[in-house]
Amino acid sequence: MEKLPTMTDLQSNYVIKIIRFESLVPEPSSQWDVLPDEHHKEITDEIKRIIFTTNDVLHMGENVSNTSYETFKGKVEGIVARIDSYLDLESFTGTTTPSLSDIEIQNGERFARIGWVIVDLFPKILRAVIQKQISAGFLYKLCSDNWNLFTYEEQNKLNSLKSSKTYDLLDIPLAYRLLRQFGIINEPTNKWGKPPSRTDSSTGDDIERIRFLRNNYAHRSNINVTQSEFDTTFSTFKEICHRMDKYFNNDCASGYENDVSRIKTTPMDNQLRQKIPKISSRVRKYEM
Repeated sequence: MEKLPTMTDLQSNYVIKIIRFESLVPEPSSQWDVLPDEHHKEITDEIKRIIFTTNDVLHMGENVSNTSYETFKGKVEGIVARIDSYLDLESFTGTTTPSLSDIEIQNGERFARIGWVIVDLFPKILRAVIQKQISAGFLYKLCSDNWNLFTYEEQNKLNSLKSSKTYDLLDIPLAYRLLRQFGIINEPTNKWGKPPSRTDSSTGDDIERIRFLRNNYAHRSNINVTQSEFDTTFSTFKEICHRMDKYFNNDCASGYENDVSRIKTTPMDNQLRQKIPKISSRVRKYEM
């Protein structure tokens, strides 16, 4: 690390580690990995609730019901109100919710659209690349011969290759690892793990671009995306997907590049806006 980050640049997982291991607050009423009951409301308990509530979001399905949303909203409001009290901040207690500024809404929408590509479209592309090159059964055999190299969670996902003969449970980190570890496609021009140059255009190069793009947004400390950055990012998305459409001989009218254009321009209604926190959390879920 060349320099220490500012407070606004610190990601939440690092903040929690600092708080916990530097003993900046008293020990919680129960162990750190145990959710506190409703009677424990010290600041450390609220920090633990933040951790558990964040994990709840990460494990939600794609379709979030109104009941789940309202439950989540109630938890967050309670946590925030108690933390405001701890910090001697004025909590909002009015009957209407204060509106976000136009800039905050635009930043959130731009980040959500980028996250939509990363969370939904890119995993589909990586799975399709694997499926084009190798059958699920043979891939499972390769994995089972090296079973001890995979985590328990990865093993559960890989078992779907045998049971359902599909790749649907392969997320970006696992799909990338399989492509790289078993040489399913030719390695990128600049080798695995290194950013491709602007002119590198092989399938392996684009898989590396997907990984670097995903990591860039996963490691951000905020969701502030300028219009210029948004346009540049989507231009890169379209270039990647244009080449992938050629790789798969996709119809231009229904291929991946068309999906990117649709994601960029689809009107953001209230239902989609409610998914912004979920998309943002899922972008950050895995580190590669």
